[in-house]
Amino acid sequence: MAGDDRFGLNGVKRLGPLDAPTGDVDKDLLRTVLLIQAQQDGAGVDLAAPPWLGRWSDDAESRGAYLIRGQVDKRNRVADWLKHGNVTITVSMFRRLPDPVTPHALMQMVEELYEDYPVTKRDAKKHDVVNFLLGMRPGDLICTDDNGRLRIGQLKEADATLDSIGGLNLLVRPVQWFAEAEPEITTLPRTLRTRLRFKGEDVVKITDLVEELERRRSTACCPGLGPVA
Repeated sequence: MAGDDRFGLNGVKRLGPLDAPTGDVDKDLLRTVLLIQAQQDGAGVDLAAPPWLGRWSDDAESRGAYLIRGQVDKRNRVADWLKHGNVTITVSMFRRLPDPVTPHALMQMVEELYEDYPVTKRDAKKHDVVNFLLGMRPGDLICTDDNGRLRIGQLKEADATLDSIGGLNLLVRPVQWFAEAEPEITTLPRTLRTRLRFKGEDVVKITDLVEELERRRSTACCPGLGPVA
């Protein structure tokens, strides 16, 4: 209806442009949320979810870490990841990506395409897709279980793509993998070993383990691995 401002979007103009902070944290945060809402057609904004969480809760230069499931449909995909220098997750129902790619658009797409899934599996798919496309940032460490051994790589600077590979629709991101796998996961320190597990999702944020993973990265055999180009 005319004059309807349920989302507070008319307040954006009153609050001013985002590049002119007022110094009032509450006002600047409100303005930021309203501007994001306006860009997302009034959809709600969760600042505790990707990609916003990584943009305000951590140092912009800090490295994140993610555990990606490599054993899918009784097949180990890690060998293909190492061969092609990437990491993937399956999105069998996807035929395209939304434009623009936003958390709301991705979750809405999953909601519609996977409506026959149980709620828990559908929510897990939303979590995986949003984290894979918007949560993971270039330079982040990528970990996986390679036939019982820990494999670590580094996410490279390039856009994610939706590709059809071997009859599967996959989201793909480029990774520079370390040349050698780590020891068997069962032999790793308990603080690390107990976190390298999946409870439902295929993409798990383990940024709190970055320091431990970085120590292993420094001794791993990956010649020339440094800042992402």
